[in-house]
Amino acid sequence: MPDDAGGWAGCRLDGARQYGWGLLVEATIERVELTDDVEPLLHHRGRYRGLA
Repeated sequence: MPDDAGGWAGCRLDGARQYGWGLLVEATIERVELTDDVEPLLHHRGRYRGLA
C-alpha cells in the first residue's frame, strides 16, 4: 500500500512456503485503520490509480 493511501493494515504472519518460483505467504489481518480524507484507489495491472 502506498504511504499516502490513507490506510494501514497490521498482519500476523501465519506461514510461508515455496510455491513455484515464488513464495506463498499466508497471514491474518489483525487490524485495519482508514482515514476519510483520501480519495479511493484502484489497483490495476500492477499500479495504483485514482478513481475519476
